[in-house]
Amino acid sequence: MTSSLKYITATNLLAFLPLYFSAALLPLSPATLGASLSSPLWTYLSCHFAHASFLHFLLNAYAYLVLSLSFRPRLVLLAFASAFLATPLSLSALPTVGLSGVIYALCGIAFAASPRQVLPYLIPLMAVNLLPSISLRMHVFSFLWAFAIYSAFYKHSFHHDRHQ
Repeated sequence: MTSSLKYITATNLLAFLPLYFSAALLPLSPATLGASLSSPLWTYLSCHFAHASFLHFLLNAYAYLVLSLSFRPRLVLLAFASAFLATPLSLSALPTVGLSGVIYALCGIAFAASPRQVLPYLIPLMAVNLLPSISLRMHVFSFLWAFAIYSAFYKHSFHHDRHQ
């Protein structure tokens, strides 16, 4: 793993834990950190690091670690940017929380790079969206932003880098 990817991963894990456990110390919670139609603009960033429960945090942290280790750091940053771009399009009356937008953006990059290899894994991942209280719009828009940006700007250079 490259040093910059280690830095990105460590930074995100360090951001998860204080935001999750801060609810006991401060009036911060998924309801106040999550982004919704009536929330302040700063929650558009914080919502990706807040989680609804410790299990939610663990599942997102595991999926993020497994997926992000397979990507170059610039593509992990692209996934974060895609999730941030998807946030305003994904808002509803209920707060949106969790890193799953970034996880779905990583899937969008992987699908753009190698659709035949990734498609069998996407079907069960998309089935998760049938569960109640899942932000389908965040997942879909993050996936689409990452897919579009990667396809338009990175696809050729990534394949070129990989074969050198």
